[in-house]
Amino acid sequence: NLLFLWIFGDNVEARLGSVPFLLFYLVCGAAATGLYALLAGPSLVPLVGASGAISGVLGAYLLWFPHNRVKLFVGLWPIWLDIILVPAWVVLGSYLVLDNVLPLLLGAGGNVAYGAHVGGFLAGLAVAGALGRSRAAGLEGGEREISLGRSALKAGDLAGAYQHLIRAAQDPSPVVRERALRELAKIPDPRLQAWIASLHQV
Repeated sequence: NLLFLWIFGDNVEARLGSVPFLLFYLVCGAAATGLYALLAGPSLVPLVGASGAISGVLGAYLLWFPHNRVKLFVGLWPIWLDIILVPAWVVLGSYLVLDNVLPLLLGAGGNVAYGAHVGGFLAGLAVAGALGRSRAAGLEGGEREISLGRSALKAGDLAGAYQHLIRAAQDPSPVVRERALRELAKIPDPRLQAWIASLHQV
């Protein structure tokens, strides 16, 4: 659990802020407990652990940063070992479906609260989706793309920031285009910096 929180939690916290992240975490934990109780029915077995809340963090990460690359160790230890980069949506989608939804549908036991994991994950998706829409509400065109690009840049999602800001840089308004270029200049890519410099020389 802590490994997943360490890998994926920082970007989600950076996008939300520390205090809102804590509230988000608690909401996902409550939703996870609720779905588990609904599926399990009356039970004297205690529900212990943070995996439901952490699954909510994973759900938010999947929605906000699906194309971020995650390092995976593959191979046959100790003969062969390698590191590959896999899109986050593949890793987190596999976690949701293979590690939780299928065992839940098949009635697997093993003292694992699969229902809590699924409930937390779905809550994270729902809350992240609602927050994403509310933050972009009232903004249109390039202004909206700049807002989304800034959020992605703050969270370390350089690929996502680039996509949003490039679209904003094509806005009809010269003011919006200039703001988009200023945000693009914050992305540490020498080729991108050279392109922006060439635009200002024209």
